[in-house]
Amino acid sequence: MKKLTAVNPDAGVALLGICLDSHPRFQDAGNFVPDGGASGFMAIEETIAAILHHHRRPLILGGDHAIIYPILGAVCAHHGPVNILHFDAHPDLYDELDGNRLSHASPFAGSWSRGWPRKWSRWGSER
Repeated sequence: MKKLTAVNPDAGVALLGICLDSHPRFQDAGNFVPDGGASGFMAIEETIAAILHHHRRPLILGGDHAIIYPILGAVCAHHGPVNILHFDAHPDLYDELDGNRLSHASPFAGSWSRGWPRKWSRWGSER
């Protein structure tokens, strides 16, 4: 993401643009497109771990809900249990979906079994 923009929804125009390329607190690490499945999850976790190792704070934009699991794995390995504020209409607490424990419906169930969340709060409502 190269430009962060605040938008006035009434006017539909950008009011403030912050170029992340020249902002001192941001560094664009580029796009990361992992392989699917467990090897992709391992690559995500290793990438986030490397960012944390260099005393940086990752900002992850986009991706399937399933990527939460390897991201939390890296963050909690570095910092220990964390507080999670989850904005979603669905809790993503299935043990598995269609036999897949790494599905988009399962990341928080797996994180609880490993003790990663200290506290977890979800904001959103089922439709």
